[in-house]
Amino acid sequence: MEHSLASMHSHHNTYLVVLSYVIATMSAYVSIDLARRVMYSSRTAKYVWLIAGAGTLGIGIWSMHFIAMLAFQFPVPIYYDAVLVVLSVLIAIVGCFLGFTIISRNTKSSSRFILSGIIMGLSIAAMHYVGMAAVKPVTITYNLLLVIVSIVIAISASWVAIGLGFRSSNTAQGMPFGLKAVFSLIMAVAIAGMHYTGMAATQFTDHGHPAVPASDMDTSLLAWIVAGLTVLVFTLFFFSLIFDRVWKRKEILQKTLLDSIADGIVITDQSGRILHVNPAFLQLAGGHLKHPHLQQYHPGLVPDAELPSGLQVELNSMVFEVKRRPVIGEALHQSLWLFHDLTERIQNERQITYMAYHDALTQLPNRHRVDVVLNEWRVHNQSGASF
Repeated sequence: MEHSLASMHSHHNTYLVVLSYVIATMSAYVSIDLARRVMYSSRTAKYVWLIAGAGTLGIGIWSMHFIAMLAFQFPVPIYYDAVLVVLSVLIAIVGCFLGFTIISRNTKSSSRFILSGIIMGLSIAAMHYVGMAAVKPVTITYNLLLVIVSIVIAISASWVAIGLGFRSSNTAQGMPFGLKAVFSLIMAVAIAGMHYTGMAATQFTDHGHPAVPASDMDTSLLAWIVAGLTVLVFTLFFFSLIFDRVWKRKEILQKTLLDSIADGIVITDQSGRILHVNPAFLQLAGGHLKHPHLQQYHPGLVPDAELPSGLQVELNSMVFEVKRRPVIGEALHQSLWLFHDLTERIQNERQITYMAYHDALTQLPNRHRVDVVLNEWRVHNQSGASF
């Protein structure tokens, strides 16, 4: 005999509801924290951070959803369709990855910002409703208005996450822990709000108590799976903090050592693409980089150049001694280029040479210059010489 289940609002386990909110907060924090890695990493590392960020946020929201589902105490035995459970988490991860990828390619583009938020929001909403469809053996009907409201909340939360992670003025300098925590709490409210709005839009109808199919999961198995993925989320969060500390140390080392050196410093990858320059090189380059590859500034600055004793090159009417030092190890195949300004020294040497062989008053060649020319004439048996 079919009958409608009782109101959802009076059947939630308070502890699991709180846990679901904590997970949503941690997921939001990690996604904000990882966004900066995406923006300021090389191409290979960028995709690693994209996958990590999307996986963390997607799994975190999925875990939050199913823990909140477990918090709802159904008055009848239920089980979950395993295929739909797996599909729901894949939808969340793929949607977050696509959203992060779209906005990371041009963070200033308003159209990309809007599109990425819509894709992420729709994927989160789809994850929720696919996850709801996994609940068996009940029939689910929805309040269309509340469903639309839940989707709008999901898209809005996605825009907030993308805006904080990729477009915030604090992103470049590194958002302080306290500010990230506050934003994460706000985002978690939106994430949880989307879930519970979707739950409020749901009406279940009982179909009796059939046996659980062997291919499906009962609530205890799902609880273990969700617990395992929740641990994964917290583990990713822990490593995110470690990477954050390593990143900051790298920045401090880079700024205090490389950026304080008077000589120009350039770091390139194995193709010659410029990865970093210090202020001294930027100044000699005219204040900004005109070319993405170093060899475009001078044909002798190729990635595999052997320059143990240095190479003299002229850039912007200035003469530099360039030395290259390979940086190899820890999967690095980069080069460190040192640009030492020789312009003043060469100009001084030329001035001294000129003064030694020319009269100070008339600027004509003096007796020493005549002697040099005559000696060259004798050695080479020339028929004449030019002053």
